[in-house]
Amino acid sequence: MGVVLGLLVAPESGKATRRRIRAEADRMIDQALANKQLKNLQEDELVTTTATTTRPVERYTLSS
Repeated sequence: MGVVLGLLVAPESGKATRRRIRAEADRMIDQALANKQLKNLQEDELVTTTATTTRPVERYTLSS
């Protein structure tokens, strides 16, 4: 929704707009694939996740 609104409000050349749409789509696809790969590694117990108390960031540890 925000991407569509941003494209309507901030007019650019068609080439620049298509480039930005493609970059955003690539970023979203990469994120989805990374999440799927992490889920598969966790299911195979090759990676464990732990939450840290100092920052709201998860840490990943490869199992040996």
